[in-house]
Amino acid sequence: MFETLFSIAGKTVRIASDRKDSPYLQFIEELGAHRNLDREGSTPDAEILLHPRDYSERSPLRLPKDARLIRKGNRRVYQRGKEFFIDFHQNAFFRLKDFHAEGVCYFDETLDPVFWSEICINHVLFLLLRRLNRFPLHAGGVQPAGGPAVFFVGKNGAGKTTATVYLANQGCSYFGDDIVLFDSQGYIYPYLKRPALTEWTLDVLHLRERVVARRRTGKFLLPPFPAALPTKNFRIFLLFERGHDAAGERPGCSIGSSAPLEPAVIEDMIRSQTEACHTDNLLGAPCPPLDFLVDRARPLPEFRLEDFSKILDQFLPAAVQ
Repeated sequence: MFETLFSIAGKTVRIASDRKDSPYLQFIEELGAHRNLDREGSTPDAEILLHPRDYSERSPLRLPKDARLIRKGNRRVYQRGKEFFIDFHQNAFFRLKDFHAEGVCYFDETLDPVFWSEICINHVLFLLLRRLNRFPLHAGGVQPAGGPAVFFVGKNGAGKTTATVYLANQGCSYFGDDIVLFDSQGYIYPYLKRPALTEWTLDVLHLRERVVARRRTGKFLLPPFPAALPTKNFRIFLLFERGHDAAGERPGCSIGSSAPLEPAVIEDMIRSQTEACHTDNLLGAPCPPLDFLVDRARPLPEFRLEDFSKILDQFLPAAVQ
């Protein structure tokens, strides 16, 4: 058995595999910044056991005949008592109970390893973390020196990574470019995956020399920036879809308004970015009240990167130099 311990948002997570193969190796690589060698031999708060297999091999896991289907679609979910079974597109199958998950992942060269690290294992890990009072938020964030932390919430393509990596490259501490974690006590924690940049963002930020790998999806990976510490002192900016100028370029990261939004609208937007699936509350745990996030959130008007720090200075005096 091969295993690695990770320290994520103050919780120890054990990832083990009966084979030293992808996707186990891929997952270790993706979350390498969270590896915790100091806690070897300690009792983990949660664990995931992986069984990498070829498609020709028999699965070591079986769906019980009395399990009840509770979610249809490409990612089917079944339940039997306190046990849940998740079928990921017939390419992976996980059993989840208490703080333990076990899954078989079928691997071949035609599928991007990101399928398991991003879609399967990441999703299962987040379900376990939810049970440990650590909830994912689809956001990027940094900690500027001398001011509150800054988080950007928005859908894919809204500019979270561009804004986050831009500020991290200016020296701000890093929470993550796509996911951060929060708890019911009002803390936000880093989730230190490698930043994944589109070619457009890579060129705009002039970071090609820092690329360490490229995914089959076309995104370029950078090493994580220096990590921020958990914080209760933060501001949230809501990002909307990026626009295009007449030449088809994307000069800014957000098209929105600086006018206040209704709290209910802000809460709906933030809540929509806390779960990957409507069964997450059942499989993991329901989110705590989001008032502490909603009260600190506001839309960010359209901006150009060269004016980014000046715009943030309007909302965060002395926070971004």
